[in-house]
Amino acid sequence: MPGCIDSGGCGLFPLTRPMPDPTHDLLAELGWLRTLARRLARDPELADDLVQDAWAVALAQTEPPRSWRAWLATVLPNLLHGHRRRNAARQRRELASRPPAGEGDSAHLLQRAEAQQKLAAAVLTLAEPYRATVLLRFFEGLPPRRIAARLGVPVATVHSRLQRALAQLRHQLDHDFAGRPQWLAAFAPIAWPVLTPTTLGLFVMNTQLKVLAAVAALACSAPLWWPASSGGDEPTPAKEPVATGRASGDGGSASRPGGAVSPASQRLDATPAPAVGERPAGATFAAAGRVCDSRGLPAADVPIGIEGSGTVAARSDAQGHFTCTLGRDHAELAAVGDRHVTVCSATWSAQATIVPVVVVADALALAGRVVDEHGAPVAGSEVLLQLPDDFDTRFPLPLDRTGRARWVARTGRDGAFALPRLPRLDGAALLVTADAFAPTTLPQPTADDQNLQVVLRRFHFATGELRGQVVDAGGAPAGGARVALGVTSVVSESDGSFALSLLRAGWPTALVAAKAGHGPARLEIPRSGGTAAGDWPSPLVLRLGPAPQSVRGRVMDQNGRGLANAEVWIGDPTPLGIAGLLPLQLEYLIAGGAVPAAAARMPVPFADDPQQDGQFMDQASVVRQPTACWFYVTTDANGAYELPGLLDRGYTLRAFDTTSGLFGTASDVFGGTVRDLTITRDEVWPELRGKVVSARGQPLAGVRLQHTLVAFQHEARVPGGRFEGTALREGAATTTGADGTFVLRDIGKRHGVLALSGDAVLPTSIDVGTIGEPLQCVFVAQARCQVEVVLQDPGEADEVAALDDHGKPVDLAVLRRNSNAFMTDLPLHDGRSGLFVVPERAAKLLLRRSGAVVRTIPFTPDPARTTTLQ
Repeated sequence: MPGCIDSGGCGLFPLTRPMPDPTHDLLAELGWLRTLARRLARDPELADDLVQDAWAVALAQTEPPRSWRAWLATVLPNLLHGHRRRNAARQRRELASRPPAGEGDSAHLLQRAEAQQKLAAAVLTLAEPYRATVLLRFFEGLPPRRIAARLGVPVATVHSRLQRALAQLRHQLDHDFAGRPQWLAAFAPIAWPVLTPTTLGLFVMNTQLKVLAAVAALACSAPLWWPASSGGDEPTPAKEPVATGRASGDGGSASRPGGAVSPASQRLDATPAPAVGERPAGATFAAAGRVCDSRGLPAADVPIGIEGSGTVAARSDAQGHFTCTLGRDHAELAAVGDRHVTVCSATWSAQATIVPVVVVADALALAGRVVDEHGAPVAGSEVLLQLPDDFDTRFPLPLDRTGRARWVARTGRDGAFALPRLPRLDGAALLVTADAFAPTTLPQPTADDQNLQVVLRRFHFATGELRGQVVDAGGAPAGGARVALGVTSVVSESDGSFALSLLRAGWPTALVAAKAGHGPARLEIPRSGGTAAGDWPSPLVLRLGPAPQSVRGRVMDQNGRGLANAEVWIGDPTPLGIAGLLPLQLEYLIAGGAVPAAAARMPVPFADDPQQDGQFMDQASVVRQPTACWFYVTTDANGAYELPGLLDRGYTLRAFDTTSGLFGTASDVFGGTVRDLTITRDEVWPELRGKVVSARGQPLAGVRLQHTLVAFQHEARVPGGRFEGTALREGAATTTGADGTFVLRDIGKRHGVLALSGDAVLPTSIDVGTIGEPLQCVFVAQARCQVEVVLQDPGEADEVAALDDHGKPVDLAVLRRNSNAFMTDLPLHDGRSGLFVVPERAAKLLLRRSGAVVRTIPFTPDPARTTTLQ
């Protein structure tokens, strides 16, 4: 648009004065200005309006100020004051224009009062932890990060609870008002009440009304993926998930019902019963399971053994059953031999009640080359097997204890690749990706083929590419450097050259190059805005700086004793663009870390439209080692550490005790110094005792409790939306005995969650901060009920949802060994859902087509059997 600039989310403003273009200087202050506006306004929407107004005023100046930051710091509070003054004046006018009570507005007042009462009642009937989260957010006005800190949970958990609570409120109001248009119309009169001391609390509830109206039409159906519980075999993390809109595509989970904490009627026995399944040393175990082919049919005469052993322990019979004797109480089982390929291995344990299912297919051998449109080899491309979309719907057995294998190959310099043992699967495909090329998908061949040729085509960007070279401090070409702009990044060639798409960058930021052992190179945005290749210097050379620095010291407790295996994190790392959907940390890369190839090559939604907003990606996982997104070091036996890769600036360091979840911090830490950190370990329960019961109050044996800790959280803008990541750590773990009791030791009082899992229960998260009495707590877990939908007319519906007996939405769960998904509705493939799980409180299934309910099916879930609905 001639004469206009894009403020990066703050609107378009005309340039109406002959002053020098201030775009560059204002862009440099944009992030700081947004932060200041949000702190002053305490309302994100108002803050955005203030930023827009500040930009409009700035662009109207005839002469630039000496310092834009000082000028904006003065203008922004004045704008906020003016906004509040105008709002107060408007309210006074509204109050003065109203007739006295009794002169025709009695019905109006009654309508407002009834609407307020119904909304407040709906909020107060929410189950915990949703009610508390809504009240903290909208009654107390706390932002999500402060709520997370107050409750001791991840920020993603707060987002999850708020979104689930809003969905429940919308559903409840739909029921109370006999339709959404009715309650939206009823709430309109109270959207802007007069603020008096007696109506202040209701005004906060009106904030909730505006939020409800804004999100009423949003869909909340797409699952986010999160690490699964292992059913008691291995310590695996669990995290309270986040529900998002359908745009998220893939990703985390939804918040779990249940998990209420209530005091026991009396102190529990101090000595729990032995854990279920305990056996003496040297015992043998009879392991039974099933084998299916990739169509879900029984697979006969398949040799089965412990995964990776190569030894046959059993063979499946005509119905796919097998039994073998093992010298351990848990194992990963898979097919043995050359004929079959294991598609899904199975976890077996002596304590498990779900039958392990091994899925196999005939072996297929593929090889070939990946070339560009001119026939030149594409080195470093990735060839990945994708399972069919309807794969899970093919199996009549629960796959809760299965884990999918992964098949991927990288091409060499000649573009050649080999996948010698693939499973032959109907409907499978090969996904081929490479940097700077458009991904391509082709159907998996049905027979062995050693001469496949895959053609990748280079991207062609309408806005052009930014080309340049990275050199070291001496001027020599620096190959392998990561070059970042906006929400994208590329790697320089061996001669230091790079080509970076301005379209994929999304918006102009500083251009930064980073390479291990060197200081970063940085080029600020040109005054012209940097939105076209011609805006940047030519030739464009990024010169790396001198070697980065490090800081060292010790992590100690309050008594001066060194803490071994503590972690030291950078609390304020420097961002460096995005690889795929993974935000990068500059310090990690210059310290010698590498970006995972899979992350850099993953398909990116909205890659060619990165400014699109609305997608929310949540990643929660146990980080086993430092990565490009999670950078930390671990102390030695004496508590000593050294943290490399630091720039010439002050840092905030965070020391993390992986046992209790407690933290210690230090500010203004510079490289080249020695800095000790202290973790005060005086907020730890020596013992946490309690009992796990069912919704009917019956003790539950064999339920695993895992103390899961949040080590670090990270937010970033990524193509299409936002990324929120959580690095998890596993603390103490135990399993309930025959009477449902448990004991955990050394648990931080305010940090992390207790993840409940097991074959008989739905995964549940208990916030440690909500536990009152550590020696007599009772946790409630929901029973796991298997359900399958099979439609005689596949065209009748394309998705299924569930309600409880109060008409409130119930999550549908797809549980696997290494990932769980919770969603409000589940897609149907050719009229089939595959097996999924609901809690025992589910009462109705809703069949939908194109979002509209076509049939409601009442049913009673049974934890003891699979319920098949037609």
